[in-house]
Amino acid sequence: MCDICQNKSPDSRDVGVAAVPAAPVSIMWCQNCLQNNAVPLFVVETWLFAEFEQHEIEMPSDPPTDMIADWVLEMTVWRDDKYVKIKDDLPRIWNEEREKLATS
Repeated sequence: MCDICQNKSPDSRDVGVAAVPAAPVSIMWCQNCLQNNAVPLFVVETWLFAEFEQHEIEMPSDPPTDMIADWVLEMTVWRDDKYVKIKDDLPRIWNEEREKLATS
């Protein structure tokens, strides 16, 4: 089963296991997630928030888009049963993380 969309993407067929770009993890991919340049949300969260957690740095209220690589912003995640570019979903991803930190 695809680790990104859980085979909910229309007509998805599993391709196989492969490494995620710029992440030390391998996952199962379906053809649609590969074609849509999708990565798991947990990988995006690691890319964006690991520095804050590791070094106990306070998160800015808004995402520092000028410090995020363009190739990351152009990738997609599977959210609400569709592919969404990270750059379009970034405010939501950022706010969800801030809410998690506020309640922990």
